[in-house]
Amino acid sequence: MNKSKEKRNKYNHQVINELALKHGITIRYVRMCLCGDRKSLFSDKIMNEYKAIDHKLKETLTHALNQ
Repeated sequence: MNKSKEKRNKYNHQVINELALKHGITIRYVRMCLCGDRKSLFSDKIMNEYKAIDHKLKETLTHALNQ
């Protein structure tokens, strides 16, 4: 009855879905790129795009809530 001690990452599902549609890949592959299971230039590109989109969404949300 061992419980995993690894931290589970929580990703924005909307961003993952849109990246998968944009690049024509599976949602699972996007998640694998984000957690570091895949190492390639394409996976780095997906990771950078995810971070940029997620940052913009959080920024927009905080700006809307502060008004």
